[in-house]
Amino acid sequence: MRLSSRIRAAFVSTNSITQGEQVSYVFKTLYERFGIEIDFAHQSFVWNSEAQDKAQVHVVVIGFSVGHNSRAKRLFTPEGVITVDNINFYLIPGPNVFAEPRTKPVSKDAPAMMEGN
Repeated sequence: MRLSSRIRAAFVSTNSITQGEQVSYVFKTLYERFGIEIDFAHQSFVWNSEAQDKAQVHVVVIGFSVGHNSRAKRLFTPEGVITVDNINFYLIPGPNVFAEPRTKPVSKDAPAMMEGN
């Protein structure tokens, strides 16, 4: 189901949403079902608290839209702002890919793993 409206939104989250298997769980369905794409993003940075003990939280900012946005994407990195063609859901420039857990080896000829991880 693709939405016909041009929805744009942004949010702040802990950086875990853009790491490892979390990316597939959070973004794959939104990408495949609704066609969301990232318009701008700020890679992980420390959000300091004003509390006396100064708890630090590592956060990201993600702006996204439904439907193709032909504008250049802006990625805010620790080194500065870069303009890219696509920001994937790991918040790096590149195609949209998803790292997902596997229960079977990629190769049919690989022996079954009996121990380890």
